[in-house]
Amino acid sequence: MSEYITHMAVNDDCRNLALYADTTLPEIKISLQEHLRASQLGAVTSKGDRHTIDLLVESKKDWPSRTAKRMLAFFFGWRSHIAADRQLKTLFRLLEPEVYLTEEVDGPTSISIYHDLFVLRELYSSEAINPFVDNMLAANHSSRNIQQLFVGLWQNSLLRLHAFTAQDSQPESWFEQFLSDRQKFYDDVERYVEAFNNLDNSKMKYVVQTHRFYNPQDPLIRLTRSLRQGQPDRSIDLETALQDAKEQSHYARALRRNWLYLQATSEFWTGKIDTAALQERFEDADPHADPEVFEVLEDPERREELVELWHEQGGQEL
Repeated sequence: MSEYITHMAVNDDCRNLALYADTTLPEIKISLQEHLRASQLGAVTSKGDRHTIDLLVESKKDWPSRTAKRMLAFFFGWRSHIAADRQLKTLFRLLEPEVYLTEEVDGPTSISIYHDLFVLRELYSSEAINPFVDNMLAANHSSRNIQQLFVGLWQNSLLRLHAFTAQDSQPESWFEQFLSDRQKFYDDVERYVEAFNNLDNSKMKYVVQTHRFYNPQDPLIRLTRSLRQGQPDRSIDLETALQDAKEQSHYARALRRNWLYLQATSEFWTGKIDTAALQERFEDADPHADPEVFEVLEDPERREELVELWHEQGGQEL
C-alpha cells in the first residue's frame, strides 16, 4: 500500500496512544520516547509480516542497548503500517478494481490518494511536530525538484546492501532475485499534486464519509486528536473507545488493530505467550485482503456486497 501520509498518521496516533496508556510496556514507551523518527521510518516500510517478529526477538535479546531501543521503535511503526494495510487494502481493491485488473495502470488508487490528502489537511495542517514539508503538494513546490535525486540515492544505498556470496555459482539467478526485490517507486507525485490543487469535494465525501474512512466523532479518534494537541481528553475511557472502534470508521479500526498487536507484543516480551502464539495474534499467516476479493474484481454486484460486508464487519473478528 502506497499511502505514505496515512501510514505516518496512523503510526503517530498509535504512538500517542501507547505513550498515553498506563498499560503500555515500559520498554516500548522508552523506545518511542527516544526514537520518534525510527517509528516513523518503520511506518513507511512494507513487507513487515515476514520480518517484524524477527526484529522483535532481536530487540528483546539485545535490550537495553541503544540499538535495541531503535529496533523496537522501528518495529512498532512497522506493525502500525501492517494494521493500516489490513484494514484498508480490501477497500482499495473493491472500490477501484481497475488498478489491479489493468496491467498498464500503475501506482496507487485514487481512493488511497484521497485518504492521504484528507489526512494531510485534517491532521497535519497545524501539527506542532509535522513530519511533512509545508505545502509540499503545492504547484511548483521546490521539494519536487529533488525527487528523482532522492530515488537514485536511495536505490544506490539499497544496492550496496546486496553482495555475491560463496554460494552464488550463477550470477544470473542473483540478478533475477535482486531485480524482483528491488524497491519500486511507482507513485506518480503529479497525481497527488493535481488532486491536492484541484480537489474534488464530491470525491472526498465519497471516500471519507460514504466509505467510512474517518469519522472525527469516533471516541478513539477524538482521543487521538486531543493527544496530538497535548491536551488528553480524559473523559474518554480508552478501553471503551477501543471496543467501540471495531464498528466505527476504518481509521479507528486500524488504530484498534495496532493496539491489539501492541498487547500481543507485551505478552510476548513478558513471556506470557510464545512465538507461535504471537504469529497468530499478528495474523501472520493471513493475507492482507480476503482471497475472495481477488476473485470478484470483475463482478460488480458481488464487489458491492463485499464492500458493505467490510463496512459492517471488517476487523471485528479480532
